Amino acid sequence: MTKFARYVKKYGALPRLTLVAMLIFFTLGIFFGQGLSHIANIDLIFHEAGHVIFYLLGETLHILGGTLMQIAVPGALLYYFCTSARDYFASGVMLWWLGENLTNVGTYMRDTNVRQLDLIGTGHDWHILFSKWNLLQHAELIGDLFWHTGIMTLLTGLMWALMYSYKKTVPLARKL
Repeated sequence: MTKFARYVKKYGALPRLTLVAMLIFFTLGIFFGQGLSHIANIDLIFHEAGHVIFYLLGETLHILGGTLMQIAVPGALLYYFCTSARDYFASGVMLWWLGENLTNVGTYMRDTNVRQLDLIGTGHDWHILFSKWNLLQHAELIGDLFWHTGIMTLLTGLMWALMYSYKKTVPLARKL
């Protein structure tokens, strides 16, 4: 048995390493513009739920609510896995998911002026918001900032998950 095989067997890391390999594959697809329809469909559920949840808080928050929820769900799960569960492999995966959502938001923002994305409903959230905030001329730049931040977050999440793939939990500090 090879040293790697003994390592995987000892720590039970094969399922986690397999997930990291899949995330690397998805990350390459995102980076090269191939998209992730299945993961994006999950993100879309949270996005649309955000519009419903923030509906009564005014027009701006209603429109912004989709993006807020799309970022908040993986962010809240990241926080949970880091603090309460202390499962740092899962927190790396959640960081990756947060980055994937940031790239989606960046793509949506960049689409503001060209409107080539297939959208649900009649309005383009970011066109409405950027118009309201007088930022239409900066939509592509802001979208690029979100997209690149998302890519950096994806890569950090991958490294984090890979770093902790050998064990489920690692305590932050010992209790006194």
